[in-house]
Amino acid sequence: SSNNLTNEISSSGLIQSYIDKIKSLNLQITEDKNKKLRLESSSNNLTNEISSSGLIQSYIDKIKSLNLQITEDKNKKLRLESSSNNLTNEISSSGLIQSYIDKIKSLNLQIKEDKNKKLRVENSPNNLAGDTKVDALIQKLRDQIDSINDEIEKFKLNISSDKKEKIKEVQAIIGVRNDGKLGFNTRRVFKIWVKQKQAKVAALQTKIDQENNDQRSRLKTLESKRDDEIKQINSNIIKLQADLQATIDQKNNEEVSRLKTFNLKRDDEIKQINSNITKLQADLQATIDQKNNEEASRLKTFNLKRDDEIKQINSNIIKLQADLQATIVQKNNEEASNFKILESKRDNEIQQINLRIAKLQDDRDAQELKIERLSDIQNSKTYDNTRINSFNILIRAAQTEIAALDTGYKKE
Repeated sequence: SSNNLTNEISSSGLIQSYIDKIKSLNLQITEDKNKKLRLESSSNNLTNEISSSGLIQSYIDKIKSLNLQITEDKNKKLRLESSSNNLTNEISSSGLIQSYIDKIKSLNLQIKEDKNKKLRVENSPNNLAGDTKVDALIQKLRDQIDSINDEIEKFKLNISSDKKEKIKEVQAIIGVRNDGKLGFNTRRVFKIWVKQKQAKVAALQTKIDQENNDQRSRLKTLESKRDDEIKQINSNIIKLQADLQATIDQKNNEEVSRLKTFNLKRDDEIKQINSNITKLQADLQATIDQKNNEEASRLKTFNLKRDDEIKQINSNIIKLQADLQATIVQKNNEEASNFKILESKRDNEIQQINLRIAKLQDDRDAQELKIERLSDIQNSKTYDNTRINSFNILIRAAQTEIAALDTGYKKE
């Protein structure tokens, strides 16, 4: 209800005067702020007007002329700096050092051939290691060992299974009477047969080890021979690389001497160009400083005037904001008074409602006690149907009264 009161006050004409006054003050503040923004941006507009006018055309023309001279001197300097590279390219492309180029090509070719030979020698043991005949033989022996071991395991399972057909299969292989019974002779002969098979496996494994040892021996001999060849090739490569470096050093020393003479001449010319650029840049800076000082003086005068106007506008805005705050405080105080009266009335009504709720609860408790007493009386003795019906009518009446009290309680 306090919120509803606020809405009623706001929608009525009670504070229309406050609303109109606040709107008027806010409008004046907005206008003063816009005026302030226009003044603050006017200094930039003044600068643009000065720049676009013919007032400093002489400065612009002079700056363009000085920049053009600086650009030309810098381009001349770049041409001189790149001329040493051009000299090197001309020397390389001519027949002046053709003999060096041919000798370097020949040495590089020999080095490449020796390196390829070294790679072929290094790869040769791998070719031997991949001998398919030896690998096939070793694999065949391993397959035989696996087959024998599988047969031993199979017959061991057959012997231990106690199944006649499986025992007969074993007896047929080991050469004893094929009766399907696991007797003493069958066990004895089977153990002998297992030992024979295991001996055969050991012999095959020995043969595999011998083949591996022979192959390792052949690889060791080949690796020793290969290492000797690689050592000789490395020695040749080192000698060829030394000859190549000596040829390159000789050629570099001759070119260094030629470039040194050329660079001395180029450095003198660049020094003169740098001196000219420095002088032109000093003249350009002096022109720019003169122009900046004149514009700074004009802007200073303008800014002083603008700052005074902004100061006055800020003072007006502060005054208007103070008036606005005073109006809002007055309106808030009046609304607070109205709220206080309403809250007092609301509290009194809530207190009366609470009293009515308490009375309804007491009446309900009395009816429940009445029902409880009637039930106790009814249950304490044996009554005829007429008396029992009387008790039930009283109980139902009390229950109806309780229902009516509950309805009133919920309403409150």
